[in-house]
Amino acid sequence: MRAKITKFYQDVFDDAKLHLVMPTTRIFFTVGEGETYSGSFLIESKDHRPIRGMVYTSTFRMQCKGAGFDSDKAKISFVFDSTGLKAGDMLKGTFTIVSEAGEYDISFTASIALPYVETRMGKITRLEDFKELASYSYREALNLFMSPKFKDLLAVENDTTNNLYDGIRRLVLDERSLEEFLIGTDMKRPVQIYLMEEEKFYPSIDHSMTEVLELAKDSWGFVPITVAVEGDFIKVEKDSFTTMDFEGNRFQYEYTLVKSLLHAGKNYGAIIFKTPYGNLTYRITVMVEGSRVEREEYRMQKVLGVDIVKRYIRYRCGQIPVSEWCDKALDDYDQLEKLYPGQHIYTLLSAHALIECGRKEEARHILERFDKKFWSRVKDSELWGFYIYLASLVKNDLSYSMKVSDEIRKLHEKNEDSWILLWLVLQTEEYLIQNVERRIQIIENQWKERGFHSILLLEA
Repeated sequence: MRAKITKFYQDVFDDAKLHLVMPTTRIFFTVGEGETYSGSFLIESKDHRPIRGMVYTSTFRMQCKGAGFDSDKAKISFVFDSTGLKAGDMLKGTFTIVSEAGEYDISFTASIALPYVETRMGKITRLEDFKELASYSYREALNLFMSPKFKDLLAVENDTTNNLYDGIRRLVLDERSLEEFLIGTDMKRPVQIYLMEEEKFYPSIDHSMTEVLELAKDSWGFVPITVAVEGDFIKVEKDSFTTMDFEGNRFQYEYTLVKSLLHAGKNYGAIIFKTPYGNLTYRITVMVEGSRVEREEYRMQKVLGVDIVKRYIRYRCGQIPVSEWCDKALDDYDQLEKLYPGQHIYTLLSAHALIECGRKEEARHILERFDKKFWSRVKDSELWGFYIYLASLVKNDLSYSMKVSDEIRKLHEKNEDSWILLWLVLQTEEYLIQNVERRIQIIENQWKERGFHSILLLEA
């Protein structure tokens, strides 16, 4: 200013208009949530004459260091404070330069950085990115979903999404939880599983044979699948698998037809694939041309089976005395054991009849025929459930009976279609023995939704 006054008294005037030149008129930067960002910009005089001025900002978050200048070139440093802003926010503002050359504006835009996670697909910042990762690598998406970092990604999502994740996290984080989260946030629809064909007919087989059926899925995602088999002649190796085991969109499932377990005539069986969204049933029919003797044995088995059920119902309804029922039942079971020596259910039914008529010692001797090695092969079967139930009746020990009740309940949970296991549950669960209304409700549900047998009506 003194230099200008001196020039005025010396009649030296500079009539040329002053101009500022700013290499940058727009400033963009990204800053982390709760962090600060430092930067600078240049102000220059067009003809290199000194110019005096001040720099103001439109928001308290932006502060300039040394806002005043008096030179032909000035570097203005600034600091932006993002405290209080959230990830994904964007703040626009202005630097206003008031100078001898006039007023000038430089706009700025501050973007609050989104949290991110580095993956094989690059940075994941939003759920849309996460969806793409899940469709590309479900396993990597699951690892991220189970890590604390995933919660950071939800910082910019709505309350509904955060509440859904918090609810799932309180239970367990696994493949199924991830699938429920993706479906619940409308990022995908449930995977549909279907059979390429729903039934198979074998006009005849000469030997045991392994066959393959094919399942398919219509999209990516996780679905657990458990397998149940109807028909003793069908054997499977896998009793569970998931869509992660599919090759592309297809899965080949192997099953074996056991020739020695087929009877003369038509053999009906099924493989049932159970998913959270419903069941798929693959029906199998095998035709066997048996000899006259084989056909007669099969007919006898059916006739005896019907007679046994009818007589048991009459006994339970008080129409015949226990001794009469027991003697006849033991004769029938003995015939069936001779016809089918490998069918151990008839041996256990004999033990059951003996217990019913008070001959527990004889029943104990029958149960002792089975060794531990045999049961190790069928620990998850209906046969095992029936055996431990009979053993509890023979031992008459409260502690053992409670353990048996718990084990039978777990067996039934694994195979809810089994009417035999349900019958055992009704015999052993104390609260069901006392609560008739609940018993009727359970039996009704079994009748409507799953396998049923007239014997269950006796327990209503």
